[in-house]
Amino acid sequence: MSRRLVLFEDSHWGALAPLTDLLPVHALAFGGSHLGARWLAALPEHPPAAMVGRPEPLAAWREAPISPSRPQGSEEGLAINVAALPGPWLAQALAGPHPALWTAGERVVGARARLDRLASGFARGAAFGDFLRDLALPEVAVDARVIRWPWELMEWSPEALASDLEGVQPERGGELHPLAALYEPGRISIGAGARVDAHVVLDA
Repeated sequence: MSRRLVLFEDSHWGALAPLTDLLPVHALAFGGSHLGARWLAALPEHPPAAMVGRPEPLAAWREAPISPSRPQGSEEGLAINVAALPGPWLAQALAGPHPALWTAGERVVGARARLDRLASGFARGAAFGDFLRDLALPEVAVDARVIRWPWELMEWSPEALASDLEGVQPERGGELHPLAALYEPGRISIGAGARVDAHVVLDA
C-alpha cells in the first residue's frame, strides 16, 4: 500500500503572528528552507498529496512546493502538523500501530489513516487538527518538538541551519574580489551573478 503525505497547519497558527498574518505555517522560514520543505525532505519516500490550512494564505504563497492531487481509496495517508519538527519520534510513531492519532501534549502532531478518510477534512482548513481528533483514531503520545511561538523559530533555527548545511559544498559561481574577507569560507556560497566587492566582510 502506498502512503501519501498531507501537511497541515492547525488552529494555533495565530500564536505565531505576525509571521502568519500573510503566510501559512508551512511557509515560515526555518533552517535552510521553510517548515513545509523540511517535512518534504524528511519524508522523501512519501509522495505529497496536499497542503491543508487557511485557503487565502496558501493560495497567496507563490513558492508552494506541491499541488493537491486526487486521493485514491487504496492509498494510506500520513498527516503531519508542519509546526512539529522531524525527529526520532516520527520513526517510533510509524513503527507503531495504525491507524493512529499522534499527540504531543495538547497538540495533534500527526495521524495515519486512509487518505480518502483524511481528504474528507481538507475543507476544514486550519481546523483540520480538530477534524483528526473527531475521527476517534487510537491516540498515541509522542515526544515531538513543536514550534509554538515566534521566538522559538528564531531560537531553534541556527541549530537547524547548521544541520541543513552539514556536508553541503559551497557554490562559487559569482565574483569574489581578492580584497574581500571571508570568515569560514567553507560555509559561504556565492551564487552565479553575485559579486562580492573589495573590503566586504562575510562572517559565517
